[in-house]
Amino acid sequence: MHLRWKLLILLLLFAVAPMLASRLYNARAFQDMRLDLVRQTNATLVERARQAVTMQVLDHARHIRLQEELLELAVQMQAAGLAWEQGKLPGPGGMLLRPGMFRHRMPDAAPPSSPGPASPPDTVFEAVASRFGQRLLWQAARLPDAPFTVYPPPATRHDAVTLAHLLEALPRSDQPFWSDPFQDPLSGQLALAVSMGNATTSFAVCVVAAHTLLHGGGHLDNLSPRLETMLVRPDPGGSGLQALAVQERPQGEGHDTLSMDWRQGKTVIAGGERMLADLQAERAGSAILKREEAPNEPAMLWAYAPLGRDRLSLLACLPLDDVTAETVAMQSFIDRRLAALRAFSASSFAVLMVLAFCCSLIVSRRMHQRVMRLLHGFAQVARGNFAVRVDATSRDELGQLARSFNAMVPALEERFRIMEALDLAHAMQQRLLPQAPPVVPGLELAGACLYCEATGGDFYDFLTPSARAVDVVVGDVTGHGLSAALLMATTRASLRQRAALRSVCCGEVRLACNINDVNRQLCRDLALSGNFVTLACLRIIPRTGEMAWIRAGHDPALLYNPADHSFLELGGAGIPLGVEEQWRYEEQAHLLPADHILAIGTDGIWETQNPAGERYGKTRFRAALQRLTTPEATLQEILDGLLQDVAGFRRHVPQEDDVTLVLLRRRLLATLPGNLLDADPDDDDADGEDTTCRANLSGGPSR
Repeated sequence: MHLRWKLLILLLLFAVAPMLASRLYNARAFQDMRLDLVRQTNATLVERARQAVTMQVLDHARHIRLQEELLELAVQMQAAGLAWEQGKLPGPGGMLLRPGMFRHRMPDAAPPSSPGPASPPDTVFEAVASRFGQRLLWQAARLPDAPFTVYPPPATRHDAVTLAHLLEALPRSDQPFWSDPFQDPLSGQLALAVSMGNATTSFAVCVVAAHTLLHGGGHLDNLSPRLETMLVRPDPGGSGLQALAVQERPQGEGHDTLSMDWRQGKTVIAGGERMLADLQAERAGSAILKREEAPNEPAMLWAYAPLGRDRLSLLACLPLDDVTAETVAMQSFIDRRLAALRAFSASSFAVLMVLAFCCSLIVSRRMHQRVMRLLHGFAQVARGNFAVRVDATSRDELGQLARSFNAMVPALEERFRIMEALDLAHAMQQRLLPQAPPVVPGLELAGACLYCEATGGDFYDFLTPSARAVDVVVGDVTGHGLSAALLMATTRASLRQRAALRSVCCGEVRLACNINDVNRQLCRDLALSGNFVTLACLRIIPRTGEMAWIRAGHDPALLYNPADHSFLELGGAGIPLGVEEQWRYEEQAHLLPADHILAIGTDGIWETQNPAGERYGKTRFRAALQRLTTPEATLQEILDGLLQDVAGFRRHVPQEDDVTLVLLRRRLLATLPGNLLDADPDDDDADGEDTTCRANLSGGPSR
């Protein structure tokens, strides 16, 4: 994918993601607010409806009780009239008839002392009807040992017989007694009867329509069109309620109708233990329950209040849907507004998406063009064109990058030239090192030099002054890099030049003469520079094993005996070259036995560190030399194994110092290969030079 499209996608993400997140968050917040508002409103409406219905039911119950008291007064008036007609007015302490209680005046004469007529006169019924006629369906009365008289009289004999059976079933009581609701045979309405009297006295009955008695005077009419009012009594079994009368509200216009609903022993409400307990104790209250006959319908709000007699209670119920109708309307309104808001938000989001896409496309295109110009500049620099420059007029980060590029190119060109010079110096320094050790009969040689940078200060060399002797030189210049490489080249050139002069000191050729001359020259060249060179120079005669060496501040060489695995350090006094011009170096001599290995190395070997900070040291070097030295191993294989052991110890830690190692081993001529045995050890012209000097002469270098 191109950078342009990546930038476009990135910009779109930065532009669109916040808008999308904000839109989703707002939608979720509005939805949560809607649900919280609906829940709180529902709870408030239900609580208010609960309180309102409870108060209305209490008022309705009080209204019914007032109606009952009036009807009880009517039956008491009827009983008093019958007693008057019988001449059995109550004595002191009984019921007193107040003037005006009857609309028709009673006769002025005293009541007769003889028994009354066989049937009560109509004046008794008319007096009660004049007061309570609008509330009564009909009246009935009976004197002792006389049949019932009904007012107004029934139209048919069948009705009269039905009423007679009904009246006979009514209980007798000296106090007003209310019957349960029953179907009136005359009007067909649901009715209640209040009676008073017994078998020895007169018996009075007033029958009232249930809707007249239970009508609440408008208390509950405005609560809900589906409100139901019931006259209930706790079931004798204690498992529920018995509905004695149910008030149903008809659909449409018209008055309330009452119908009889005998539910003897049937539970009207599922559950409702608290409500049943309240009704048993004749306490008012409210509850939210479901109907037993319709458990899948929504819950109903129930409010109840006791009537104060016969454990009867008034029970009103209305669906919660009617209570929360305002919430539904409000929820519908909120949904419509939210839908409009979502539509507007979606349209705005789409417009912003288009704008964000266009802006992101323009910005990404401009950024892509500027980045492509930078890439073109980098490509030109990669091809070696250091004259390329890019436009850096803008002040943003890309402009800073362009200015940094323009400043980097000249520095990079300069660094490139330096790297070219270093590469050339590295190639030249590698050519200054021996490409292969010289072939000397009776002697094996191997050497290697590993620089930590492109160039370094370590070096080694093999000089052959004659066919009888070989000089081995190992040097270490202070520091690293190009300056150390220059001093290394100077030291090497001085050593080779001095060896080529074939100087004679005190009548014989000695290493000390060469080293003293080179030291004097280096001291003059390095005056006040602080640099110096450590050097180990060894001359060996392979046929006899005689060797002499000078140690100019260098680590001592190690002589290893494979027979007994012993080591000998070839020490000696001497300071580094280039320090003191008047210093005189002295040679040290020793015999090199056959098959012994002589190792000359720089401090880069012993000072190599691993990741834990431990140094390689000479102890590990000696152990590795013992392990690698076998009769079958060549000297080059031993050298490679030692360098690999040092590298394995260092692991991933960068090399911090140059590493140089030279190994040599003397062999008897009988054990050498045939091509080495063919060389004449007495041939002084083996290196192609004139060696006819009278004295022991020093020869030129051999590579």
